[in-house]
Amino acid sequence: MCCSVLLAAMIWPQSRLRGLVLLLAMNSLLMLFNLLEETGISRHILMVTPVFSLLLGPVCYLLVRQLVFTNAQLHWRDSKHAIAALLLLPVASQVQLVLALGTVSQLLYLAVAARLLWRYQQTLRAARSDADRLGLQWLIWLLLALGALALLDLIRLNLQPYLPYVLRNQWYLLHQLLSFALICLLVLRANRQQDFFDGLDPTTAATEHSAAGADPQAHAVFLQLAELITGQQLYLQPRLAVADLTKLTGLGSKDVSWAINQGAGISFCDYINQLRLAEVQRQLQFAGSKTILDIAYAAGFNSKSTFNALFKASTGLTPSQYQRQRVQNPDTGRI
Repeated sequence: MCCSVLLAAMIWPQSRLRGLVLLLAMNSLLMLFNLLEETGISRHILMVTPVFSLLLGPVCYLLVRQLVFTNAQLHWRDSKHAIAALLLLPVASQVQLVLALGTVSQLLYLAVAARLLWRYQQTLRAARSDADRLGLQWLIWLLLALGALALLDLIRLNLQPYLPYVLRNQWYLLHQLLSFALICLLVLRANRQQDFFDGLDPTTAATEHSAAGADPQAHAVFLQLAELITGQQLYLQPRLAVADLTKLTGLGSKDVSWAINQGAGISFCDYINQLRLAEVQRQLQFAGSKTILDIAYAAGFNSKSTFNALFKASTGLTPSQYQRQRVQNPDTGRI
């Protein structure tokens, strides 16, 4: 309880993380009612803890919604997500039934939250060249971990009548500790996220990928954009966005994303990173005193890990292996 309150106080000033404050408040209340019930203070009056399983899913969904949407503030109308928990409160003593419904609720809400994150990632890659810096892949993995814990808890629930009292209580304690560890990791990782993408709203749809050259008009626009981007070496800007191209061309942001998506057959982010990789490959052949990382940052990459992963995926070699190979065999792989 104290850890939850402390973490909530740490992140309260950041309005984008208020959904996490709600999650921490819920966890603190769960621990409070756990304490009251297990010490025999309130168990004979009303069982409350089982209905918290119906609140975890909605709270996770709300915090994801607030992270991915710029203006998705929490409102009183969001309390409708707690209706199921309130309706089942009078029968919370039917622990297995309530927890089973709670597990189903968690999985459904986590699936909706994952869909929101997928939209966020797709729209981000269509609009920003620094998508990896603003991405929320870590949150997808944490949601998957929470879903796995929910399934394990469902197994514990079904085995509960056949398990010794001590064993099932130890299992429950381990489940609570792992859940809280994930919550702490979620708070720390969100607190480290310096920026969030502000280009997604409830009406935004991600650009669908299609085959290159599928639309002649888009291909013609793409060629003009490609000439601008390569001629002025705009790809060297670490935070190049579609919005920057709209200012230079007068085209709408959707038109720019559509033209690149149709013309190159990949997202804006992937297209810009391809140009950056080509620039790095050129520079590695006569790097001089520059380090590989200096060259990567000068080419527009924001992250060493992102650069290394993309380079290996593109060439099949690490940057240092590629450089050694080109120095030893300078005629190999010339463009």
